[in-house]
Amino acid sequence: MIETLDAPTGNEPGLSRNFSAFSFITGSHAYGTPGPHSDVDLCVMVSDADMQILDRHCDADNGSMQTTRFGKLNLICLQPSHFEAWRAATNALIARRPVTRDEAIAAIKAELKSRGL
Repeated sequence: MIETLDAPTGNEPGLSRNFSAFSFITGSHAYGTPGPHSDVDLCVMVSDADMQILDRHCDADNGSMQTTRFGKLNLICLQPSHFEAWRAATNALIARRPVTRDEAIAAIKAELKSRGL
């Protein structure tokens, strides 16, 4: 279970640098069956200001998050509302692991939709 911390508002520039504890592992290493070629998915919370920088320099994925790869590390940068939705979905998936990638994608999309994101 991923613990909930008192989240900042997400509007402060540099928030992601000041609150690096706002992160968690998701993906096959959290709730699936990782193989030898599996990447590690790390979700991190970033401020709106930092997201604007990332929007200019990272590859977009569905318009609500930015991902960057460093070898086998897939860094998923999320604004606070999306971060909380991903954390809730990841906790639900951990509770019923192992799940497939398709099941995980569906669960995350459903959680985002349920929050109007």
